[in-house]
Amino acid sequence: MLKNRTFIGIIAIVLGVLICFGIAPIFTRMMEAQIDVVMLRSPVKQGEKLEDKHIIVVKMGANNMPPVVLKETHDAIGMYAKSNLYMGSLLLEDMLSETADNSDSRLRTLKENEMAMSVTIKSFSMGLSGQLIPGDIIRIVSVDNDKNAVIHGTINR
Repeated sequence: MLKNRTFIGIIAIVLGVLICFGIAPIFTRMMEAQIDVVMLRSPVKQGEKLEDKHIIVVKMGANNMPPVVLKETHDAIGMYAKSNLYMGSLLLEDMLSETADNSDSRLRTLKENEMAMSVTIKSFSMGLSGQLIPGDIIRIVSVDNDKNAVIHGTINR
């Protein structure tokens, strides 16, 4: 009986040493692995083109890093922000677009005394009758499936 306890004790000590000096360092090395990621150095507004001055490459822990994070600056430079991006944000693939958002960029160019309103109508017969007042200036802008905005003209009522 004493020999069985001694044998079990020796096996437990050997397993403990293996875990401490074998498995734990391997696990620690995996946790310490670092990768280069692209981070914003300054805020970027929606539709703005990313330039070298906006981004910086930093080393971060690879553990729990999303697979869609950008790792190279050339993947970000020349792309357009899909939404407002803030300083210190990691850049992900779905935050950027190859083209500027034309419909939104047109709205951002409105002067201080101008106002934009978007109206969706089910049919032309249910249009804006009775909604417009004299003096309203109407610009008809349409956006096609390729997200290209076209201004068709201006109507003074």
